[in-house]
Formats: sequence, structure tokens, C-alpha cells
Amino acid sequence: MFLAGSTATLVVTLLLLPVSCAFAFAQPASSLRLAGGSGPGISLRMGSGASGGGSPSVVQQKVYKKNWLVGVLGYLSCAPGDPHVVLNNAVGGEEVKVEKPAEEVRKSITALYGSFVNEEGTGVDYARLEASEEFKEFVKLSSTLATASPADMTADERLAFLINVYNTLVIHALVALGPPANLLSRLRLYASASYTIGGQVLSLNEIENGCIRANRKPPGPFSRPYFGREDPRLAFCLPSPPDPRIHFGLNCGAKGCPPIRFYKAENLDASLDRATKGFFGSAEVDEASGEIRVSQILQWYKVDFEDAVQVLPGGAGLKGDAALLHYLVPYLNDEKQEVAKKLIEKHTAKLVFQPYDWGLNSK
Repeated sequence: MFLAGSTATLVVTLLLLPVSCAFAFAQPASSLRLAGGSGPGISLRMGSGASGGGSPSVVQQKVYKKNWLVGVLGYLSCAPGDPHVVLNNAVGGEEVKVEKPAEEVRKSITALYGSFVNEEGTGVDYARLEASEEFKEFVKLSSTLATASPADMTADERLAFLINVYNTLVIHALVALGPPANLLSRLRLYASASYTIGGQVLSLNEIENGCIRANRKPPGPFSRPYFGREDPRLAFCLPSPPDPRIHFGLNCGAKGCPPIRFYKAENLDASLDRATKGFFGSAEVDEASGEIRVSQILQWYKVDFEDAVQVLPGGAGLKGDAALLHYLVPYLNDEKQEVAKKLIEKHTAKLVFQPYDWGLNSK
């Protein structure tokens, strides 16, 4: 998930990257590790959590904060050393064995969502979740993901699996590491928080942009694909081009994200369609001004929507805002759709991207 909160800060940071990269790679490894906090390849063990005596939750106590250089370099996948902080190594060295790891993890995730995510999918009770037996059980079972290979799944099974794992890793990371203190710490969180899946370590960024988006570059200047030509994780990637409806299934822990839902392979297409239609329910269509106001998600991942419309009726050759409008209008409710079509026909439609709410999705 890309960020656009403090735009000026991000732009200045990215413009300074050539100098920053040279500085970073010139520093001793020890100083870089100190600046970045956690060292490479760290496996975190969950604490005992909140107790009945009114102890604050880990989410309230901890704040995930990294310096600006580490945050940006981590997001762009050019930080020195291994940025991964693996959260699903066996707790206390205890090995968990199950016959069907993906199925057992699925059941555990379902239990977490049912108990600690609100009905709308927009809020997580992190304090109760952290102290719960369900979460402790999930942390144990998550280690079995190391033997669950997405390469052995059908495309729908793989996509449903990866969306569910991504959304749950976000929750796990926010409890284990704490909510990000600022924009650039959030960049680092997405680059660091990781699971071992099918014998390979995958961060949130790598699950989203590497596996789910078919190894496309993440949004932002100077970015590059996460997996090289010989990377074994390419076997986990979905076919290209990616289905843009994935962006309405992924939840990165912010209030502006789509709701958290559990996805199953057997009804994945219908579920993603409902998620997309539901997300566009918040779009605003103003006939007087001609403005059609939508989430910045469409702006950040424009290339995914542009590719998708090429095979839709009347979509061949469309680019930019024209492609985005062509994609989103069918998902609007009847009233908004009618007004939007009139504005497009009169060439007066103006696509406006609303500021993203990066507040923590806690309840």
C-alpha cells in the first residue's frame, strides 16, 4: 500500500535519494542497524499481552518508528542488509505440525476476524485480540505457513490465500511491532513485517506488489520490482496483468482502507466484485461541479486499472483518468452511475482523488 499523507515530505525525501543512498552504503553496517532499529532477519516472540488488571495493550505501549532514510530505502527495496522482521517463526522453538497448514491457518484467521473485527470490517479491537487465546493459537499456527506453498495452489486458491495472509500479517505486525509513528515509519513497516511462506520470506510489500500484483513496481518514483529473474518467489506470483479488484480486498491497517473480509477460492470472483462495489459506494458524484471524487487507491495503482479496461467493451486504448472512469462507473449505484455517464458524455467529468485517512483502524 502506497502512502500520500505528508506529500511534501515524501517528495523531498525521494529527491534526496541519490545522495541518501550513497551516504547509506558508505556507513558501517553497525551504524545503519542502529539507525534502523531491529536488525536483519529478526524473529519476534509475542509477549503475554494485556492482563485483567487493566494493563495497556502492546499497541498502546509501542510505537513503530524508523528514521526517514531507513523507511524510504526499505520501501524502495534498496536498503542494505536484510530488512525482514519475520513474525511467524516457531514461538520458543516449539514446532507445530498440522496435516493441512493452509486450512488450519484459514480456520484460525476466521476465528480472529469473527471475534475481533467489527461487522463492517472497518475496525479491529487490538487490545482484546492481543490478550486472547485465539490470537495466541494463531501465532503458533502461523509458523506452519512455512510449509504452505502458494505455488501448489490454483490461481483462485492462491489469490484468496495471499489476500487473507496479507490482511492478517498487517494485524499481527501492528500488535507485535506497534502502529507506525509517521509516514516513513509506515513505509518501513510494509518493507519489514514478514512471514515465511512455502520456505520463502515475504514482506507485506512483497506479498502485495510481488505475488499479488504479478511482480509489478510499487507506486512511487525510483521503485523497482521486488523479485529478480532468478528469485524463487516468482513461483508464487499471480498471472499478469493483476486483477485491480485486489485493491479493494487488501487492508493495510488504516481507516481509509477497504474493509477486512475473509476470502474463499470457491466464491472469490463474486466476493471481489462485492468488495469493489462496496468500496465505490463512498464515491461522490457532483453534477454541478462535474467532480467524481474517489479514493487515492485509483491514482496510486492507475496502471492496474488501465490494463484491465483494455479488454472491457469500449475500453481499448483508454489511459489515465479516462481509463479510471471507464472502470469505476459500472460499480457505482444506479443514481450516481447515471449522473457520471452524463458528465462523461458531455466531457465535463473531473476525477478528484480524496485525501487518504491513515489513522489506525482500531475500534
